[in-house]
Amino acid sequence: MFRKSRVCRALVLSTLAMASLNAKAAVVSYTLDFDNINPPHVLNPNFGAIAMNGSGYAGFNWGAGWFATSDGVLDTYLSTSSNSLFITRATQGEAFRFDGFEYRSRGGDGDGRKFFYVLYGANGQAVYNSDDAKEDLNLRIAPQVLVSAYSDLVYGMAIGFINGGDNDGWKYLGVDDFKFGVDAAANVNTSIAGFNIASVPVPTALPLFLSGLSFLGFFRRQQK
Repeated sequence: MFRKSRVCRALVLSTLAMASLNAKAAVVSYTLDFDNINPPHVLNPNFGAIAMNGSGYAGFNWGAGWFATSDGVLDTYLSTSSNSLFITRATQGEAFRFDGFEYRSRGGDGDGRKFFYVLYGANGQAVYNSDDAKEDLNLRIAPQVLVSAYSDLVYGMAIGFINGGDNDGWKYLGVDDFKFGVDAAANVNTSIAGFNIASVPVPTALPLFLSGLSFLGFFRRQQK
């Protein structure tokens, strides 16, 4: 009886381990360089930009705060127009793994401008906060690489800003090579009709958009 119980337990553990391996194997990694988006190439201080909101680019809800940008020198990357950024997958309830991205300052170097990110679980709870983890994400002219310290699947990602210029770091953040993982069956469409074409240039002083009242509480900590 005891031996049989041990054998059954071993089979159950083995099955769970195989299921776990299969679940992990089903997650496919991607890197978005945004270079198939073609905003107008114009020189600073103005730049060309295409709003990401509503595009469904690569299967994400980018929210009202992201623009695909070209400044005439660098490849296309994402810039921000809001101090409250939130990213989810376009399909309701679809999980993803955030692996990291390259970031830089589009404005002056230094000045204490920093950002932080928070990852959320299926029930809306924060499962990782880079600020609490003491990650030092300073905005610099030279590109920096963020490697996510959290490897499990999440259901949302928020970005906030702290220190420097009255928390105006959102005006300076530029993001490229966005790395993530999703289920092999997930939609990762980067060839969206009518989206990868040039649009009307947006001036440098972008309007401040609100990403949604539901996320304002998350950024209330900036006012402390």
